[in-house]
Amino acid sequence: MSQLLHMRPKQQDASQTNDCRPDGYGAPATVSSAPATLSSAPATVSSDPEVQGPPVVAVIGAGFLGTQIIAEMLLLGSRVSVYDQGLASRGVVEAQTALNLEVFKRLRDCEETKLLSLAGLNALPTSDSDRWIPMDGEGPRQATFCSSVAAAAESADVVLEAVPDSLAIKSAVFAEAMSSVSPNALLATNTLSIPLARLQDAVSEKLGSKRAATPRVVGLRFLSPVVFVPFAEVTLTREQHRDGVREELLALLRRWGKAAFVCDANGAVGEGDKAVMASGYQRIRLDAEVAVRRQVAEARLRCAHRKGAEALASLGAGDLFDFEEDRC
Repeated sequence: MSQLLHMRPKQQDASQTNDCRPDGYGAPATVSSAPATLSSAPATVSSDPEVQGPPVVAVIGAGFLGTQIIAEMLLLGSRVSVYDQGLASRGVVEAQTALNLEVFKRLRDCEETKLLSLAGLNALPTSDSDRWIPMDGEGPRQATFCSSVAAAAESADVVLEAVPDSLAIKSAVFAEAMSSVSPNALLATNTLSIPLARLQDAVSEKLGSKRAATPRVVGLRFLSPVVFVPFAEVTLTREQHRDGVREELLALLRRWGKAAFVCDANGAVGEGDKAVMASGYQRIRLDAEVAVRRQVAEARLRCAHRKGAEALASLGAGDLFDFEEDRC
């Protein structure tokens, strides 16, 4: 079994612009649109993850996994910027529309399984072209499509890649992100086969003399089906266990209310780092039926957390732990 690390307590043609719109959630796809209230305010500087609020996220790759991650980040209240090479070929405006439709598909799945209502969130609009306002009094939530990796990563606390498992592709993504991202940002890969040190070295090699800081590449994989799943897999190198990156990653996860398991995902750590792992560590996979029950419990918990201590206290064990089998 993997080790549990923590539990939670000038306006221009928009189709040609190289910038991301600053309004993280769902304003229409025009550069001049007004910021949405939910996402426009910067996070408060604090050491308390709950005070800081959800991290600002860049997601690179908007395929099936990428849109699952985007949907979950929006559900958790993060401001999300997105780049996808295939969508970008259509121009920013058309790409934004296509992205909205794909993310809505993931959210519709949540609505059909009653997860949105269990979480105390408003129903999705009838038309996928409309904006979703999840809670009364808040702004709409929608990811912002950007015309480049660098534009998407500019304000991110963490860059999440969801691209093919290729060293050349992943290192190119992170190298471009490094041209604009904060030196304190984490670059999170979902690789199952590339050692982190090798990926980090490949990023540094692509940057060459342009490198201003060491790429901080960590392994972070959201377990399927991603939305309303309260934990993730984490892979770290030996150095990252010692230099504070581990604590930074766990603090970031806590800002989403997520737990983490450390694992060596099919050699992603690398031979020189396996001493960090206990011999019995293995990947975590959720049984499909158990995943559904975990999602239901998580939706109820998120609703109760927003309502406060009284609502949390009213949750019974049967609301959260209706598991008949001892399996995951």
